Amino acid sequence: MTFREHMDSGATTQMTGAPERLTEHRLLEREQEIRGYDNSTKISKITGLNQDGKPTLLVPGMPTDRDLLSAWYYAQDGCIVFFGDGGYVVAMTKEQQVEFESFIQSLDVSMRLKIENGTYI
Repeated sequence: MTFREHMDSGATTQMTGAPERLTEHRLLEREQEIRGYDNSTKISKITGLNQDGKPTLLVPGMPTDRDLLSAWYYAQDGCIVFFGDGGYVVAMTKEQQVEFESFIQSLDVSMRLKIENGTYI
């Protein structure tokens, strides 16, 4: 089976429908409600770590051939750069982040994003 990971700039956490994709399964202290774009609701009771060590919810009913990755979680380790035809997840030191931000500010920036509840606005 082909497995796909989807990087989502609007997701506040990682999610999977495949229990074998998680390590260190544990019950959540409180059930987590996940609301879809169509107002559908799923309840997650289990969490674990994905292959990158990021906290990930096991979501019943989610397709088992894909994971939803939170861009915000991955950006904590450096940055994510999106282009029209692809992108990169880049690990960076704090010094490298400062240098990269300085470079970006030298470009024609049309929008500056901020984080609110783990999503970019």
